[in-house]
Amino acid sequence: MTAGGNFGARVPEAFETLQRAANERPRRRRGQWWAWLVIIIGATYFIVPLIATLEFSLRPEPPSRAYANVMADQRFFEGLRYSFIVGLITIVLSLGLIVPTAYWVRLRLPRLRPVVEFVTLLPFVLPPIVLAYGLIRFYSRQPLVLTGTEFGSDLLLVAAYVVLSFPYMYRAVDNGLASMDVRVLTEAAQSLGGGWFRILWSVIFPNLRT
Repeated sequence: MTAGGNFGARVPEAFETLQRAANERPRRRRGQWWAWLVIIIGATYFIVPLIATLEFSLRPEPPSRAYANVMADQRFFEGLRYSFIVGLITIVLSLGLIVPTAYWVRLRLPRLRPVVEFVTLLPFVLPPIVLAYGLIRFYSRQPLVLTGTEFGSDLLLVAAYVVLSFPYMYRAVDNGLASMDVRVLTEAAQSLGGGWFRILWSVIFPNLRT
C-alpha cells in the first residue's frame, strides 16, 4: 500500500514535469533560432569581405594575371619566407614566456591571476598602430637604437608580435592548464626526481600540445 501510495503521489509530479518540459521546448527553439541568426550574421561579416577581395583580384584579364604576376615576383617569396621565419620565432618565444608564467601562476600564485590576465589584455586596449609608432620612436634614439640595423629592426618586430600575441596565447595556454591537474602532475614529477625545467619540458608541454 505504501509503495502504491507513493506511486500515486508521484504521478502528478511526473505529469507536471512533462508539462513544463513541453512548455520550454518552444522557448528553446526560439533561442536556437536567434543563435543561428547570430552565427549567420557573424559568418557573413567575415566571409563577404573575403569574397569581395577574391572578386576584385580576378578582375584583370585574364582572371589569373594578378596571381601570375605575384608568383613571378621574387620579392613575394622573400617576403613570404621572412614572414614565416618571424612567425615561427614569435610562436617559440611566446610559448617560452607564457607557458612558465601561466603554469607558475596556476600552481603557486593564484591570487596574481587577475593581474596577469589584465596585463595580457593590454594589447587589446592599445591599438597596434600606436604600439608600432611608440616602439619606433622609443628605439630609434639613445640609449638603445634598434631601428638603425636590420637585425635590430627584426628583433623589434618579433618583440612587437610577441606582445600582440599575449591575449590569444595566454587564453589558449591557461585553458589547457585548466584541463589538467597541474598540482598532481607536478608532485608526481617531483617525486620521481624531476626538476622545474624537466617538469615543464616533459610533463606540461606534452599535455598542452593540443
